[in-house]
Amino acid sequence: MTAAVHRDILVKGGRALEQLASLDVLVFDKTGTLTVGEPRVTSVESFEDGVDRQQVLAWAAASERRLTHPAAQAIVRAAEQDGVFIPERDGGQFAVGLGVRATVDGRTVLAGSLRYMQQQHVPLPAEARAFADEAGERGTSTVFIACDGRVVGAVCYADQPRPEAAAVLRRLRERGIAQFVMLTGDNVRVAGVVARELGIDHVEAEVFPEQKAEVVRSLQEQGHRVGVVGDGINDSPALAYADVSISLKAASEVARETADIVLHGDLHGLPDAIDLAHDSLDLIRQNLVLVAVPNGIGLLLASLGLIGPVAATAINNGSNVAAALNGLRPLLGRPARLN
Repeated sequence: MTAAVHRDILVKGGRALEQLASLDVLVFDKTGTLTVGEPRVTSVESFEDGVDRQQVLAWAAASERRLTHPAAQAIVRAAEQDGVFIPERDGGQFAVGLGVRATVDGRTVLAGSLRYMQQQHVPLPAEARAFADEAGERGTSTVFIACDGRVVGAVCYADQPRPEAAAVLRRLRERGIAQFVMLTGDNVRVAGVVARELGIDHVEAEVFPEQKAEVVRSLQEQGHRVGVVGDGINDSPALAYADVSISLKAASEVARETADIVLHGDLHGLPDAIDLAHDSLDLIRQNLVLVAVPNGIGLLLASLGLIGPVAATAINNGSNVAAALNGLRPLLGRPARLN
């Protein structure tokens, strides 16, 4: 455990390390895990005459204000940076993974995904669909803005992959992880862009939190040992079902509490943790040999009358000391990271 702390890794129990060494599938959340988690608004569009882009952004920011999702914070931040006046909202109903409904200046404003608009029975004009499709091909996500039952505009945002993500996935493959799965509530096009950039071939997009857990259970039923890496409240069900659950330091409090392992650095801590797990199991095997073999020999010699009690005790104590010293080896130095 001390060796893990030296690598900026918090391990909550020996069982987690044991399970980590046997993983063959890793499931990743996208936003905030494989991506930086700091999206930026890239464009604002109006689909209705008489409603300019500034008004679209104002309604979006008003409805998303006070929400902790990175996309919501990005929209509010963009409005503030552009000097857009953000009106107060009255109440708000948030649907996890979909969107939010709020009353702004006496008008009902919705901000959310295509599925959210469909769920709320808000028709989507062809222009809006085409806009979202084009944005998705560029890897940008779309938040539709509706006012009083009509889609009036959209806000696009993009979140870049973590700079270390591709290298980390290569390191994980070298350590025996046979399959990577990316789960996201984002749309298929955006998820596909990120997956292709990182070399992930299995993507489950537009999934709700409970569906993420179902994916994990399905993989386990196929005989896989599954680790889940996530950082948000939406990931908590999947983290709870994982053989080993992993979160980042910047994750939500729920995710950190659920996780068996918390990475206090970047994603490189994940292959580092796997190395540590294998090293720990190797040490256990070595120590079993260091204790069992000398004691077995000592027992045999003592039973044949070739050594006395003092010598047998010395062999026993010596083997225990050797095992203890061997167990200290991970603390003697911090291995260099292999990129």
